[in-house]
Amino acid sequence: MTRDLTLEEYEGPTGEPAFMLLNGKHFDDPVTEKPVLGTTEIWRILNLTEDVHPIHLHFVQFQILDHRPIDVAQYQSTGRLVFTGPAMPPDPQDAGWKDTFNANPGEASRIIARYADYTGMYVWHCHILEHEDNEMMRPYEIVMPAPMASAAASGGETAALPPVVTADLPHSVSLSCFPNPGLGSQSVRFALPSAARVDLEIFSVSGRRVRTLASGEFRAGEHALSWDGRDDGGHPAPGGAYLYRLRAGNVSLTRQGRLIR
Repeated sequence: MTRDLTLEEYEGPTGEPAFMLLNGKHFDDPVTEKPVLGTTEIWRILNLTEDVHPIHLHFVQFQILDHRPIDVAQYQSTGRLVFTGPAMPPDPQDAGWKDTFNANPGEASRIIARYADYTGMYVWHCHILEHEDNEMMRPYEIVMPAPMASAAASGGETAALPPVVTADLPHSVSLSCFPNPGLGSQSVRFALPSAARVDLEIFSVSGRRVRTLASGEFRAGEHALSWDGRDDGGHPAPGGAYLYRLRAGNVSLTRQGRLIR
């Protein structure tokens, strides 16, 4: 899948730059980029401004495919992407894995990334502080494949991601949350050395149960569940610290995570 995403600058009444946006969206607008867990995407970043923007993606690493000059005026007036020169490979120092790259003015830059390991909400933004503080930052969300998301909504045992098959099973029960802090959501990962009944719950620091993520039998191996930042009633939980409690057989573990709103 290829996504076209723009870097844009908007002028105020005086003709001076007022704010900058990614893909014409403010930070609080609904999330539009939702890569599916385990898939690979190409993002084509169209820099319609006169500035170089160091673009940074949280959570993933990517590779730069190429840069190619475009007719900015044509795109802004008609929405049609017209190339004005050949595609150029990245410079030698940019040929490896990256989490930030320079989007040059008047160019389309293609990057490729695989969205693996965890679901959750992350951000991408310009790494110039004045720009990211001036709306040049957007959330994106790595989502579960549709059948898995449906199972998670029903709360069944199949809501867990398939266990990681390795030569050696985990030697002990473990629990972690990622990213920590998480922007509006978090992935909760746990490992089981043997099959067990699992109860995984989220509590406020005052001890009130906020959400039950799992209650049922799980196979040995590693599992991951996504918390969408809502309580059992479907209401958004406020930002702050939360306690994740896992009970697996006769083992009980608690970890602290933080949700950002």
